[in-house]
Amino acid sequence: MKNIDPKKLNELLRDRNHNEVLVDVREPSEYKDAAIPGAENIPLGEIGSAAGRLKKYETVYVNCGSGARSKKACEILEASGINVVNLEGGLAAWLHSGFAVRGKGDRMPIIRQVMLTAGLLVLVGVMLALFVHPYFLVISVVVGAGLTFSGASGYCLMANFLEMMPWNK
Repeated sequence: MKNIDPKKLNELLRDRNHNEVLVDVREPSEYKDAAIPGAENIPLGEIGSAAGRLKKYETVYVNCGSGARSKKACEILEASGINVVNLEGGLAAWLHSGFAVRGKGDRMPIIRQVMLTAGLLVLVGVMLALFVHPYFLVISVVVGAGLTFSGASGYCLMANFLEMMPWNK
């Protein structure tokens, strides 16, 4: 598998004289938050079924948040005979290099907001149960049940609630 650093990819994307495409394999919500301009969103779970339409390109550049998912996507696409190049360090390296992104980019991803909120609610529930009344432990139990439901079903009520908050608009 070939790799490319953000500086070189930025130069190639500015040139655009080649038959190439940049594919972002993150989830749609992550892509909506921030993405490299011109990137097409094909989540990792759908990359195998998209291989057929990507064969028309000479080169497929692949990125994700940090480089782990894009490596997996490159392996899948290489197995289909596609010439792929992985962006080293993903979007994090792109941002660290000072290049522009499309989208909000400055807000915390929803999944991190969920983890932060859940952690704080559990901590507050336990502290209130210790110092005020044991019934406050119900807060931690409800959060734990919600996380279990989210993990089992793939549907997170807290994420949906947080997406409606004004800072996520």
